[in-house]
Amino acid sequence: MNEQSTEQRVPFEPERRPLSRQRMIPGLSAITFIGLATIAVFFFLVTQVTPRWVDNISLSISNLSATATAVPVPLLATATPLPLATDTPAPPTATPAGSSEYVKVANTDGQGVRLRARPQQSAPRVTSLPEGTILKVIGLDQTNTDATWRNVRTTDGSNDEGWINTTYLVASPAP
Repeated sequence: MNEQSTEQRVPFEPERRPLSRQRMIPGLSAITFIGLATIAVFFFLVTQVTPRWVDNISLSISNLSATATAVPVPLLATATPLPLATDTPAPPTATPAGSSEYVKVANTDGQGVRLRARPQQSAPRVTSLPEGTILKVIGLDQTNTDATWRNVRTTDGSNDEGWINTTYLVASPAP
């Protein structure tokens, strides 16, 4: 025989390959791409969309008034919705026609009270009035979610008109 014979292989013997060059599964790259894309979309939603959504909620919450109202809670849930508190004034309370009613600022512990432009706690201030100031009632009372308000005018010559919470008013004779 010939000395040039090369080593013969068994037909089913695997080829020798370096360990670093293993076969690649064809679908693995597609699965990896889909996974990375999913992570990227999730990251985008969490960092970009959610903060705007949360800001919109906080803006909506900040527009709500901060008044507490006691509401009886039923023991069992019902299908009837409860009415919501609003700043819509109730119908005015009638004052006798032709009578001149006067009130005096009181119950402020010497702090005085603010005459407001509208019958609401958040309304702009017209002026501040010291305790003991006598006022003329010029309109009908209005009740809303935060209080009952009386429409008055000052009698000191400035003729400022506005609204005062009735908690800080008591009946008074004419000046």
